[in-house]
Amino acid sequence: MQRVEKNVVMPANAKVFAQRKYPFNTMAPGDSFGVVKEGIKNARSAAYTYGARHRMTFASRKVGEKYRIWRLR
Repeated sequence: MQRVEKNVVMPANAKVFAQRKYPFNTMAPGDSFGVVKEGIKNARSAAYTYGARHRMTFASRKVGEKYRIWRLR
């Protein structure tokens, strides 16, 4: 059986947070960013997942040769 110890200080986490691939956390409604055709499936999936977790809605459209993802709410 493990012994319980009290008042042991937990060391700080040394991990450095990775830079996000997409700027969802800095976007306001109406903001958008461009994505090349090869990356649109990953970007759409990431937008859906991020939006579901943070109560945001995103949409994507083709604009010229690129795609754009907009934050709606």
